[in-house]
Amino acid sequence: MPTWCSAALLLAACLLAACKERESPSQSMERKLRTHAACRQPAGEDFVYATAAGFRFAVPAWTDVSAFETTYNARCEVESMILDFAWIGGRLLPIPHEPKDRSRAGIAWPERYDTLRLALSFRPPAMDTAPYRPYTCAAKTPVHHYPELGLRMCPQWAQAKPDAPVLAFWPRFEIVDDSAYVTSFSCGDHDFVGHPVAQLPDVEVAYSCRGYWRWRPGAHAMFDFGPGKVLRKSASVMRAARATLDGWIVTAPAPAQDRSHGG
Repeated sequence: MPTWCSAALLLAACLLAACKERESPSQSMERKLRTHAACRQPAGEDFVYATAAGFRFAVPAWTDVSAFETTYNARCEVESMILDFAWIGGRLLPIPHEPKDRSRAGIAWPERYDTLRLALSFRPPAMDTAPYRPYTCAAKTPVHHYPELGLRMCPQWAQAKPDAPVLAFWPRFEIVDDSAYVTSFSCGDHDFVGHPVAQLPDVEVAYSCRGYWRWRPGAHAMFDFGPGKVLRKSASVMRAARATLDGWIVTAPAPAQDRSHGG
């Protein structure tokens, strides 16, 4: 048999094997539901998740944690998940899976409220790397400070022209705290350009702003927050996010059990 025929048959066999092993959409959904149910551990009114970062945390069972937005490794440790919160009256509240559970917050939920979405990822802490300084405001000019809001602002990508009373570049915002890992975010490139620099905190953002946050060693998140006067709330919101998630950490040792989930 010619060499090209053998190669073609081998390729066809490989493609056929791949087709046989490929999941259908319904099989994929069933596998994710099965894995989610097996890997998270019920504990009272919470579900406890072991993470790939080496710690566990308990999330209220009534919150909306989707099986289809949560991934696990072969050891049943969470590698990624999404948590949604509402910012209402200066409080950060987990968004319930069912509207009837809103009463757990002890407040009347308004029709509209700001939201925070945390797309969390978990990895061994040894894989953390130091922030790349040239990307931060420490290496850019000009830098504008808003100390009353715990923020500073600089150009998103490159150095900009000397200070001007009206913003003429796409801004990057950083939350000023004592962490070595900078919490930063940016909004739409049209949201702030053309506004007086001193008045940026009062600009209404139409949708949301996206940023990067390090919660703790091995645990990082992309976040979306908005709409509204995002600059006036962002530092408070992210402090509340850290306090909330820190309060969910489980310090007791994990129970000895078989955590295999076959999926």
